[in-house]
Amino acid sequence: MTSTTSRRDREDVAVRALGLAGTRWRALGTSAQVVVTAPGRLPAAWLAVRQVLDDIDVAASRFRSDSELAAVNRAAGHWVSVSPLLCRVVRVALVAAEETDGLVDPTVGASLVRLGYDRTFRLVPADAPAVSLGVADVPGWQSVDLDVSCGRVRIPPDTVIDLGATAKGYAADLAAQAAEHATGCG
Repeated sequence: MTSTTSRRDREDVAVRALGLAGTRWRALGTSAQVVVTAPGRLPAAWLAVRQVLDDIDVAASRFRSDSELAAVNRAAGHWVSVSPLLCRVVRVALVAAEETDGLVDPTVGASLVRLGYDRTFRLVPADAPAVSLGVADVPGWQSVDLDVSCGRVRIPPDTVIDLGATAKGYAADLAAQAAEHATGCG
């Protein structure tokens, strides 16, 4: 391999050399990859994983105006009925916030918007001007009301929830389970 061989090409060669099959694509503002131990089952794994990622995107994207999370953010201060999937994603975010003593906090969305992170990275120009940073209080994860039994969420007024990191982590877990269930292989 030459020094101009891309990392992806090297990874693909390694996957094939091990008798595995894989594919990669863009999803959730990042890249997704599926590798299976039974090459003939790759299409089934890809479909299962893609469905999970599409479902997470529709439920938890801050960048889609039609997502459930966008509806929660627009209705800040009021209860919003949400799907069981968004309930689970919000619960994962609140558990992460509690376990990290707030270092991971889903209520930082408004601060991210003020910094210019108001669209997916793909849409941010590479030559965008530098942002000026400031310190601002956020409502805090404890201010998020989640009623799992009734399937609803309420956030404080003027709050924007961002579930990006925790939703992607949860999606990875769900995707791995879905791929295994769809294929019966590793």
